[in-house]
Amino acid sequence: MKNIRKKQLLTLMSAIWLIGMLSSCSSYFYLNAASHQVKQNLLSGMNAENTRIFVHNNQDIFSIDHIELNQKQLVGSIITTDKEELKLYQQTMAAKKQLSSNQKEQSTLKKQQQDPKMEIDTLLIQPMNEEQAAEIPTKITNQVHLFTNKLTKNDKEIKLDLNQIDHLKLLKKTMRYREAYQIVLIVLGVILALTLILTIILIISCNCPHVYLDNGTGYTYTNTLFTGAVSQGLERFDYKLIPDHFPSNTSLTMQIRNEDQETQYTNLVQLIAAYHDPSFEVLSDQAGTFYSITQAQNAISVMDNAGKSLAEMVSEKDGSVFSFDTPSKNGMSSSYFQFQNNNHQQNGKLVLSLRNSDWAGFIHQEFNTALGKKHQSWTAKNRLKSGTKQNNALKNAGIPLIVYLKKGNQWVEIEAVQPIGNANMQTLVIPIDKKMMTGNQVEIRMDGGFKFWEIDYAAMDFSAPKPFEVKYLSPTTVSGNPSYLKALLNDDDHYMSTSSGSDAVSVQFEGLKPTNRTLFLQSKGYYIRQEQELGKPEWLQLAKLKRNHGLARFSQDIFLNYLNDFDQLSKN
Repeated sequence: MKNIRKKQLLTLMSAIWLIGMLSSCSSYFYLNAASHQVKQNLLSGMNAENTRIFVHNNQDIFSIDHIELNQKQLVGSIITTDKEELKLYQQTMAAKKQLSSNQKEQSTLKKQQQDPKMEIDTLLIQPMNEEQAAEIPTKITNQVHLFTNKLTKNDKEIKLDLNQIDHLKLLKKTMRYREAYQIVLIVLGVILALTLILTIILIISCNCPHVYLDNGTGYTYTNTLFTGAVSQGLERFDYKLIPDHFPSNTSLTMQIRNEDQETQYTNLVQLIAAYHDPSFEVLSDQAGTFYSITQAQNAISVMDNAGKSLAEMVSEKDGSVFSFDTPSKNGMSSSYFQFQNNNHQQNGKLVLSLRNSDWAGFIHQEFNTALGKKHQSWTAKNRLKSGTKQNNALKNAGIPLIVYLKKGNQWVEIEAVQPIGNANMQTLVIPIDKKMMTGNQVEIRMDGGFKFWEIDYAAMDFSAPKPFEVKYLSPTTVSGNPSYLKALLNDDDHYMSTSSGSDAVSVQFEGLKPTNRTLFLQSKGYYIRQEQELGKPEWLQLAKLKRNHGLARFSQDIFLNYLNDFDQLSKN
């Protein structure tokens, strides 16, 4: 287990550094250890290539080399300190001062939290220009700073008990071009008694075609198309509810943009208008069947797998979400719903407002990083598998949200919700046959991979169907290559192919009726990731991913093992 934890920690450290690569030239990173257990784990990774170790004792700073490390003590040979190398530390301290207001907020948060086990970690990122970066020696790219008030030293050697380390700072210099951001603050907090909190500012977007709608002041990122269809075998129809910014207009214009390192193949795009009385809603399920929602009712009981009530989080569409972040032995977090059913003559319609989390995108990138240079061969091999096998593999990894209905004493799976993206909350229907529901209470369970989903609202509607009209509108004009229009009209062998950085494709629809309506976007296609990984495969990580719900466990392990030592989790 120790070797695995070490590997996981190094992977997390690499992930945090990767997230931080936002400046135009170089960035410096600062991380405080949150507990003695974390310190021990961090110390186990100090032998990374091109790393310098510094020991801070009061006002003195020593550089040490030839490190010997055991469970209780660190021993190192004293070497001459290069003042130029300390510029990394000095630049980071300067960045810390710029965030004093954020630190005050963290202090306030600590005072408000009565649990003495709460800890706060902070990662600060300070961009530098090329001239500043050139001043720092490029040979040393990693630094570990140990802070202590007690050590044993002579002219050649320093001895330091691990329990005498007050705190520890990890710094890494990066040289990678990204869009410049001034300062990004990442706060990792944990309340170990009842809940686990992770707040991360991530610059991660959902891979797949992005849809932008004209809202009157400009085009805004609204949705995604066929999210998760990462190979032709996974090509599928996708249905997304979209806002109707101009309900009296008879036309709608949108843009499809390729903003990721991938080639996107779009087979079909249609605008769907549901015309209905304003006294009820019209919503779609995953298969494109539409339902009237007249009397949606909240659950009488909602609990997570730890027995905590979720009622306030999911009773309204208010942005307060359940993030499927309750730990479990298999990495799958569950929510349990009980609905009162007094109408046994009608089918049930489970209404959900949900989306994929930013954390899910982060974990997906970590998986790609763990594959390293094997990523290309792995994806090529998987593309040869049938869509059924690929979907089974995704399910086994813990990616879809699985919805169960309790029938008698058995949980029966009724739906696997495929990835829907993280652009906005999506509202969809899970239909439930009345023959499946017995008694006056309907019990629903939802299992999601650890922190892969966010659910804002859940309700059940047992009302009788209401009449409404559904119209499908094909594009009338499409910008760019003349073949694009033909490609988007029908589900056939013609695709609109776009690569990373290609121009936005404008798509216009005509023929909407200016009456009460709800709009949906139907699409079909797939996309192939083009970004190449060059690192060495993380074989220990990949071996663990082969477990049932392997990616969900991977997500939970990265989150929990970094913050605390959870021996009871993910052992099998």
